[in-house]
Amino acid sequence: SFEPPMLIIHGEDDPQVPLGAAVEHRRIVPHSELILYPGEHTFFTDVFEDVARDISNFVKEVNAGTALSRIDAAPERVAASKEEFVANESAKLSGLALIIAMVLIVLATLVSEDLTCIGAGLMVARGIMGHFPAILACLIGIFLGDILLYLLGRWLGRSAIRRKPFKWFVTDSDLERSYQWFEAKGPVIIIASRFIPGSRFPTYFTAGAIGASFWMFIMYFGIASIIWTPILVELAVLVGQELINYFTVYQEYALWVLFGAILGFMFFFKVIIPSFTYKGRRLLYGKFKRLSNWEFWPPYIMYIPVTIYVLYLGIKHKSLSVFSAANPAMDGGGFIGESKHEILDGIGKKDAVAKYVFISGDVPSTDQKEVVTNFMETEQLTFPIVVKPDKGERGSGAQILKDMECLEQVIEELEVDSIIQEYIPGDEYGIFYYRYPDQDKGTIFSITRKELLTLRGDGKHTLEHLILKDKRAVCLAKNHIDHHADHIFSVPEEGEKIKLVELGTHSRGAIFYDGKDVLTPELERAINELSKSYEGFFFGRYDIKVEDVEDLKKGENFKMLELNGVTSEATHIYNPGYSVWNAWKTLCTQWRIAFEIGYINAEKGIEYPTALGLLAMLSKAKS
Repeated sequence: SFEPPMLIIHGEDDPQVPLGAAVEHRRIVPHSELILYPGEHTFFTDVFEDVARDISNFVKEVNAGTALSRIDAAPERVAASKEEFVANESAKLSGLALIIAMVLIVLATLVSEDLTCIGAGLMVARGIMGHFPAILACLIGIFLGDILLYLLGRWLGRSAIRRKPFKWFVTDSDLERSYQWFEAKGPVIIIASRFIPGSRFPTYFTAGAIGASFWMFIMYFGIASIIWTPILVELAVLVGQELINYFTVYQEYALWVLFGAILGFMFFFKVIIPSFTYKGRRLLYGKFKRLSNWEFWPPYIMYIPVTIYVLYLGIKHKSLSVFSAANPAMDGGGFIGESKHEILDGIGKKDAVAKYVFISGDVPSTDQKEVVTNFMETEQLTFPIVVKPDKGERGSGAQILKDMECLEQVIEELEVDSIIQEYIPGDEYGIFYYRYPDQDKGTIFSITRKELLTLRGDGKHTLEHLILKDKRAVCLAKNHIDHHADHIFSVPEEGEKIKLVELGTHSRGAIFYDGKDVLTPELERAINELSKSYEGFFFGRYDIKVEDVEDLKKGENFKMLELNGVTSEATHIYNPGYSVWNAWKTLCTQWRIAFEIGYINAEKGIEYPTALGLLAMLSKAKS
């Protein structure tokens, strides 16, 4: 659309701006004139008199009105200017410019190998560089980057994953899985990882960490790279050129096409490719089960109707945060980030509480270990023991330590305040209790029986296969596989029981059942006495363990593990087969009770945080 006269000057051997660029400008501006000079990018320093003369003549023609404008362009050049762009050899980089581009490609592979290959393919499609230099640069970068990963593993070893920045990318489970792969499959894994995005870092790093042969590593990953790299570059050349042409003609649809292409690629790699293997199909089935079964919905989806009801309760009671006054003994009523050890300290009936000790995350690991060993000696405890964050939600960070080696490893990495607690054998129950401040007797609102998910070996299939096959375990298959990475490829004997989870946490795979059948007047009396021994507590859920359910019915011989405040759930709602409508109704009821208890306490002068104060607590806890 440029209409005034145009003069284009260019060096014939310019290594920085290809000659093809000048030729293309001349084509799309049909009345323009192109003058070429001998020399490179700074040709005018050698032929400045010729350049000055030609520019001077051009200016004189413009001033005289004799220079060509768009209206004067020859018809054949106008027609040529409307044709689609076709790459030509003169547009390709050469010399120093080509070397610079190849170096940039090499460096880019260190960030993302596959994306760089695609980018190089698009450069080929655009005629910026040839096929061979693009593929060669990608191969060199991939070769150097993968060797660096191997050498990092060789030099730093397993301890590297416990340090920044490596722990951001490689976890213990990644390494354990890779160790198992190498032990079971050997070099095949090195080749396969080239075709599985996300597996190269842990695989190649592990190859170095376990001392795999350097020359064996080079040979196998080299073979995989030589196969994979040209395919990816050439695919980008073919598909990329079509996309470029499409965007040129249909620019107004570009964003939608890009969005559709991204979705298409995601569907292909996330659904189509995995469906070719048994493991992939079962993992897809597990995802479908989590989506179709509300029991596995994330809280931000599950709590949408409940949040709306809570807003209504806030309006009704003229305060969105008055519910936090339900438990004056807890910070924010136990809204979030409440201290487990402070709550346990406040309970008067110590004989009903599992023994525990607080460990500060700010003291040296040697001091932490001394605290734990003294605690175990004083209380005459043996392994296993339990460690969990002093401020944690939904069982996050909780572990069962089976020996001193596990304890030392955990303490070495311990950076947050935690508690060490005696391990209590038996069955775990969640008991939700509330009591209005003006009443002497409280109510057990909900009882949940927690069952730890177990599998049974058949003497034929690996543990991974058994997890994928089980209709319940498959829902959280990735979590279970990661947790048992050190023996995931072992074959359990026929009839052997494998406990997939060790803690009664639903998000980790424990099964929750409605335990209302154990509710007795004796149990209600015992829980009421326990609750009243904690001054300032009126609403929350106990997590307890008992070896004999008959003792629980009698209200005897149970041990309390922890107590949760106003945001705890009546977890019997997760009983398999219960409807989401029943869950919402139950949750709304417990929130109504929390608001009512909080309102009564507020009327008595109990202070509580504002809504903004609760948001600040939430933000602090999440950070």
